[in-house]
Amino acid sequence: MNRTEILKLTLLAAVSAGLYAWLGAIGLGPALLLFALFGRGLGTYIGNALRADSGATGAMLAVLVLVVFCLQSPPAAVDDALRDIASSAYGFDYHRLYADANLQHYNAYIGFDRALAWLGALVGAEGTLHLVQASVMALFVLLLVLLAKKSNGTLSAEHYALIALTLATPLSGRIFLARPEIVLTAWGCYAALVSRRWQLALWLGAGAALVPCYWLAALYFPFVLLLQVRLREKFLALAVLSVWHLVFWHVQSGGTYVESLHLLSAWPANRAGPVLETESILRLFLNLQFVALALLAGMALSSTMREKRLGWREFNIAALFFYFLASGMVRYSAAWSMLLFMVVVPWVGENPVRNVWIRTGLLLFPVYCAAAIYNNVSPMSALPAFQYPAGSYVLTGMDASTYATPFFNPGKVRVAPSMELGANAKPVQLLAMGLDKGKLDCKALLAQPEHFTHVVENHLTTVPSCLRLLAVQGSWRQWAVVPDSASAGAGGQ
Repeated sequence: MNRTEILKLTLLAAVSAGLYAWLGAIGLGPALLLFALFGRGLGTYIGNALRADSGATGAMLAVLVLVVFCLQSPPAAVDDALRDIASSAYGFDYHRLYADANLQHYNAYIGFDRALAWLGALVGAEGTLHLVQASVMALFVLLLVLLAKKSNGTLSAEHYALIALTLATPLSGRIFLARPEIVLTAWGCYAALVSRRWQLALWLGAGAALVPCYWLAALYFPFVLLLQVRLREKFLALAVLSVWHLVFWHVQSGGTYVESLHLLSAWPANRAGPVLETESILRLFLNLQFVALALLAGMALSSTMREKRLGWREFNIAALFFYFLASGMVRYSAAWSMLLFMVVVPWVGENPVRNVWIRTGLLLFPVYCAAAIYNNVSPMSALPAFQYPAGSYVLTGMDASTYATPFFNPGKVRVAPSMELGANAKPVQLLAMGLDKGKLDCKALLAQPEHFTHVVENHLTTVPSCLRLLAVQGSWRQWAVVPDSASAGAGGQ
């Protein structure tokens, strides 16, 4: 489009704006007629502009939308991170928080907990949570961008849309949970960018630093398959990490680490019901973004096989995918999403979208994904932030209140059940599961050898005779346990 045509379209736009200002909605008719007669180059101009758009503007707008959402209503973590932040108030000893739980005899997250304690001293508990969430999100965004650039050199609208789609899968939900496992997932995926010795040394150093953060960090060591180095160096990296892992946790556990691994089978065997973290991968197919990513991965893999371009990269990604798939648990959804992205990203760069209408949607797609990402989290305002007297023993459902209670009352309360349902005695499990179903057995509650002082829940439909209402926050209710039913609310269960 030359300067004369651009000037003509600018004048048409000015005249149209004047007609609308003068005649209101009636002026739209003459304006449309003028564009039909003299603005024939407009469609071509817009089409060319859309085809040339790199998608960066839409991506930046999506980031802005997500930031505004998070500032307006800060995102919460609804499980372990809240407990990790509070752990310093219990001397990093979870037995002081979960007095009756069958847990490891050592802190299984000691490195992560101590790092959070250091941050908490600087920015406070809530500031620590949001700083870790933001850092992990930045870690993954940078990782996705670098993987796309490594595959195709420059980023296009297709790449930005794919990055946004990947983040909109349950991956973003795992990011906002801010657990050490999600950091290990990011570290493992960065292996796909490692091709030089200094990069390998940096990656190994980061992995070694993360080992103290999680007692099962070794589960993520198979990511060495993604390293772009010789096979001998992969084996060496795996050996170094494995030896360091065993040495550190042997010392940290006082020699009980290997023995404590039996809990991985003892806990599931003792569970009185299902746990969300261990539910089937089939749950992921309820997430449309994950389904779309999986379909794109299937198309990309089919194209690669048809063109006979399968190589070690694809085999290593497949091996890792089936390794995490073998658990059958939804908790590894972040790893699955990242591995699917690695399959799709080269294919996307080789198959740009030509249709103008589809491309328009592609440019706006990251904004939709920003809203979908925020929809994967709960706001801080949704957490029960009740205060308790020092020495309180609180019964919760197997939900966010289990973690929010010590987060907002660090060092003051004990809580049941613990973070692992199967680590609790069966009667405690049944009480917690009953609360999740809107029921409470007062006889079973009062029969506990360690007497509960409070209950927090959001499902009860009647007032149990052993409870007295203290406070309400949204759908959450705080109750005092009273052994004398005459001093409690009417009714009971």
